[in-house]
Amino acid sequence: MSNKISKQVENTQRMFDQVSDWYTTAQEGLSEVSSTAWDNIQEGQRLREAGEISMFENIIRQGGDAASVPSWMLNEALTAVPGYEYIQEKMGQGVSYLEENSNIGRAVSSTLTENPRLAETVNGMFQMGEFLPGVRGVNRNRQANADLDRLTGVDSGKGERVASLNNYIDDFYGRKEVGGTTPIGNMEGASAPPTRFEGIIEQQLYDSNSTLNKELNGPIGKIPAVKKVAEKARVGALKRVAFKSTAQTRAAVRKMTSMAKFGGVGVKDTIKDLFSPSSHALFREQGLSNTGKEIIASHLADKALKGSPESIKILEDITKLKDEYKALPKPGGKLTPEHIKINAKIQKAASGLSSRELPKAVAEAIYQLHIGQQGGRRGGLNAGLEGIAKESFVESYNKYDKGILSSWFTQHNRGESDFFDVDITDADASMLEQTIINANKQSFGDSGVPAITVMKEAANLSSGNHQFDLLGTNKPGPAKKINKAFDALGNKPTTVPDLVKALEETGLNITHVGKDSKVFFNGSSAGSAIVEGGINVSGFVKPEGTAAFVMADVHDFFENVPGVNKLTPNTLLAVSPPVTKNFLVGSETKPKHYPLDQKVANTKKSVPKGKSELGLQGSLEAIANAKPSAEVLDAARRRQSGMLTAASQPLATAAQNLPPQKPKEEEPMFFELY
Repeated sequence: MSNKISKQVENTQRMFDQVSDWYTTAQEGLSEVSSTAWDNIQEGQRLREAGEISMFENIIRQGGDAASVPSWMLNEALTAVPGYEYIQEKMGQGVSYLEENSNIGRAVSSTLTENPRLAETVNGMFQMGEFLPGVRGVNRNRQANADLDRLTGVDSGKGERVASLNNYIDDFYGRKEVGGTTPIGNMEGASAPPTRFEGIIEQQLYDSNSTLNKELNGPIGKIPAVKKVAEKARVGALKRVAFKSTAQTRAAVRKMTSMAKFGGVGVKDTIKDLFSPSSHALFREQGLSNTGKEIIASHLADKALKGSPESIKILEDITKLKDEYKALPKPGGKLTPEHIKINAKIQKAASGLSSRELPKAVAEAIYQLHIGQQGGRRGGLNAGLEGIAKESFVESYNKYDKGILSSWFTQHNRGESDFFDVDITDADASMLEQTIINANKQSFGDSGVPAITVMKEAANLSSGNHQFDLLGTNKPGPAKKINKAFDALGNKPTTVPDLVKALEETGLNITHVGKDSKVFFNGSSAGSAIVEGGINVSGFVKPEGTAAFVMADVHDFFENVPGVNKLTPNTLLAVSPPVTKNFLVGSETKPKHYPLDQKVANTKKSVPKGKSELGLQGSLEAIANAKPSAEVLDAARRRQSGMLTAASQPLATAAQNLPPQKPKEEEPMFFELY
């Protein structure tokens, strides 16, 4: 038998197999449809006889049930017509879009959800219309949406379109540079070396003689929009005639390229999740995007690699490079080109070491929680997300009403001392609340107040070390300025006028001076928690040295992007419990007015509201392993069935007809050091 005849036989056999499969499937489908229709007709008659529905409703419902059998047979036959399924699905998707994105669509969908009796009658009308080509697809999508609403709640999908963004942007808040003098224990978290492309950007931005800066010095640079961008990039402050790459210029460029990369990846992940029935089902059911889940899983995988042969090898290589660095002579105490080369090698090797894996994972989990709240989501929650909320929050999400923050501040004051008055009075708490609201008013929109508030733990692995952020005197912020003021006053108790004057000379923003000698202030600081980044700091300080601090942060990083704020209409303010410190208590290295043993403790804990049974690690693992239920996934697949297939089939066919191409060598431009 020739190959040609053999292929014809195979094709014929395959056709018969397909027909046989179709016939078997059709038999089963027809049996199921018929049985369901008969059961529904009997149930409709029972409801009519019981007086629960009208005769008109019964006629419509029974008509729809009766029509479901022949309409099913017709549509099954029409599926063989090229393009029929595609038309059905596109019509259905159009209806789905209108239901979800138009005011009328949402109103109709909500009305039907709240009125099951009316919904059944409307469904009967659609079933009778299924004789018309395409209506079956519309009805199928409409029914799938109704099933999703029934299973997960009408508002369970709010916030989904923003939930696919990564809460952590590499090097956005600064680059970590390491080299031959960096201790081996501080190598983790090193930034990737600058790429050649970044080197070109850096030279163009900060070399005064570059082509770009010559243009910026002319008429183009005077355009308001251009001037604003240049100022944000700190071009004016960092550029110089004798250009030389510095840590500052490299950090500035990396911030720009990281943001650009984040935007590209964010768009890709958002599109991927929106077209994924699994991701849609997961968010609707558990308030978790598939990308968010994957991000958390990757951070856990990075944590698991610590101590692995791969990471040990990196540390061994860095140790050898450090030894080479130390052995090199330094003529005149200056670094040689060889030193610089070794530093570049160390930077590249160290960038392969991960850092802060658990905080990054927790930050992404909190981001998923925040976005759901800001979007107005109402629905079920993944057990792991619930666990993270219990581990991280002192007070969970609450609608903001005046006085809610002040009640939290008095209830959850963390200060404790046998020597100083660290109480937070009702008046103190009210002033702190007002200071915070006034400082962030512009971020709250027309209302001037947040829609939602939450209180995070002051210091733990899940919420971030806000206590350190607030009290540390080695980083820019109110604590450093207060410490500087008391240094100028001789590190001894003082008067209110002298304290106010000294504080103002440091640049601290004084907001109020109370009758009880408390000087209230507001400022900002860099936060160590990944969720917040930069934080607002409010508090008060007394002439005898005791000060109270509260962290506040408006969750609005991505929401400031045009169009995103419409997807997250609810503003969210996170605060910390008050933490206290006395700036006149001495240390082992710096004696002050009060002895070291009078140090204020910030260890007092409020009664826990119920920590997660899973714990921190268990909660993150529950998120990383999350899957939607079969029922919700089925509804999501029916809602979006055929979309990817219809879109990808023409591309796949075209790709098959393309001639084979020789593989290109990879272009190293964006990966090599400049």
